[in-house]
Amino acid sequence: AILAKIFESITPTLFLITLWYFIRRIYNERLAFFVMIAFCSSFSFHLSLLNHIPATLTFILGLLAFEQLFRENPLRSALLLSLCFYTHIGISWFLALSFLFYGLLDKQYRRNCFIVLTAAIFLSLPILFKQLTGVKFIKNLGLSLNEKYILQIKIIDYLLAFFGLLIVFRQAQRYRLFLSFLLASL
Repeated sequence: AILAKIFESITPTLFLITLWYFIRRIYNERLAFFVMIAFCSSFSFHLSLLNHIPATLTFILGLLAFEQLFRENPLRSALLLSLCFYTHIGISWFLALSFLFYGLLDKQYRRNCFIVLTAAIFLSLPILFKQLTGVKFIKNLGLSLNEKYILQIKIIDYLLAFFGLLIVFRQAQRYRLFLSFLLASL
């Protein structure tokens, strides 16, 4: 129990530090500052980071994989992306789709994105096979989970996301990564 509490404390902080480092390095300090304000101001987001440690670790690995892609190091990027498949079953596919869409949107990184994606899936074949054989054991828990809040409408978050989308579409060349995250999340 103590180890779980330590990871619940460390993992969200590690994610936020990694996100800040990634945005600052790839874009600029100003955007990193506003991203941190947006992410740190949402208690439910912070709560989901500490309640879903494998997903948070997968996001950390995914950001580092993109960072290695931008540093022109496809081997490290592929290794980090393959670790995502071993860490979380769902978020890894979101990140793989993000790599796919980013490769389709950016000619400069297209070849490396497809190399990273192919290598990561190849390296993940053992776990993907294990997951495929275990699909029959997955059951829909659906209504048996008792959530306290059924619907959360966060007006400020949605307004910020809308303005962010306007900026992404107006400056699509610069913010392709955010556009690929949007397309992967659909």
